[in-house]
Amino acid sequence: MSNFITDPATKFDFQPADFVPFKDKKVCDYVRSLSGKDLEKREAWWHPEFEVKVMMNPHPVLISTLFTRLKAASEAGKSFTMILGNPEPDTYIPLAQLINYFKVDCSKV
Repeated sequence: MSNFITDPATKFDFQPADFVPFKDKKVCDYVRSLSGKDLEKREAWWHPEFEVKVMMNPHPVLISTLFTRLKAASEAGKSFTMILGNPEPDTYIPLAQLINYFKVDCSKV
């Protein structure tokens, strides 16, 4: 690699990490090729109330959903459990700002 800025791109051959239990490359390639519209198509075996919506920017929806549920639980004096993914600053920072701004009691979270 003489000049990595101008050299042509090399083919990236994705290999799942050792700790990943599912390694079928054909299935992974297929799933990666699906569009958002493909993922939203209902399957006959789905629960009738289950819906899927692929969003380009889910942060506002997630922030408002988490804040609304947390605030409602706080006002009702109920405990509230959230299971959240790995660091997601685009969601967690604004959520923390809302909690602080509205002085939501998080003692039962």
